[in-house]
Amino acid sequence: MLVFTLTAPVVVGASWHRDHRALVLLRLDGYPTTSRDLTIFDFAMNGDLFAVAAGKRLHLLDRSGRVVATRAPTSEAPHWLAVASCGDDGFVVGGGVPLDFSHCTEPFAMRVFGRDGFASAELIGHRDLIHALASTPDGRRCVSAGRDQTVRVWERGAGGWRTLHVLPVAADIVRSLAISRDGSYVAAAVSAANDSVTVWKLDTGMHVRTIPLAGAWSVAFGRGDALFASTCHGRLVALSVSGTRPPSDLSPFTHRPIDTIDVDVSGELLVAGVRWDGDVVVLSADTGRVHRRFDNAHAGDVWRVRFAADGQEAYSAGSDGTLRRWPVYPWWRWRS
Repeated sequence: MLVFTLTAPVVVGASWHRDHRALVLLRLDGYPTTSRDLTIFDFAMNGDLFAVAAGKRLHLLDRSGRVVATRAPTSEAPHWLAVASCGDDGFVVGGGVPLDFSHCTEPFAMRVFGRDGFASAELIGHRDLIHALASTPDGRRCVSAGRDQTVRVWERGAGGWRTLHVLPVAADIVRSLAISRDGSYVAAAVSAANDSVTVWKLDTGMHVRTIPLAGAWSVAFGRGDALFASTCHGRLVALSVSGTRPPSDLSPFTHRPIDTIDVDVSGELLVAGVRWDGDVVVLSADTGRVHRRFDNAHAGDVWRVRFAADGQEAYSAGSDGTLRRWPVYPWWRWRS
């Protein structure tokens, strides 16, 4: 595979990664700035469009890997660390500015980018870096969190976006957020003296429960009452929103930190991204049995994994600056 050195992202479309396992949709290479611009911190899907948060650049591309738009840095450009779909509005992106841009008026404002790549709104409220974003299936609400000890719930109405709730969090960092499929609950993986997974009602902001979990790192909702969390100690834990079922460990498959997880549309499969080894693993959400495993899928940490809407494919991105598409089922079925 050819790797070019340019001052723009290199798009590798319809190119198979190693033994016909994956398509490399995007490869970032050659930015004359810091390594943060070569890392994909997060990505989200809105219909047939991807938004990729990579340092100071936001890339929009279609499912074939063709770049639709790239938003390059300005003198006050933040580092984009998190992105979520927001329905017809496009994508909401958050992060913050590094110290050398601390003179910005609103250094931690989130921005809404349309599907054409142009900013249409600012969401102002956070007072420190934003690490996590999640949205409801209809894109009408989103939640954001990071280092300012708050989880903010935003709602889109006729007059634009507004803050619906500000939920206090006794934690230094909220590492991950998830919204249940029916839009009733929001869960956060928080890091504090006692790490935990915290659940609130999305409509009212009422606290539901806090589940102690050492090293809590990523959260995802499953079917019904099911909630899953991963840890920096390599645990993958099945929880429940109501607390009627005790936490239980799914079959361990790694001793490395599991930075990111997602659940497919059926609620039957989980996909997990492993730090350092760069593995992407698909497993049963009920038993933990490994369904498919892609060793060394990335040359470095895997920062984000997501299932496609139909559950037939999974996507991953990470510190090697690539966005990859993986077959959930045997590759010969997926390729045809």
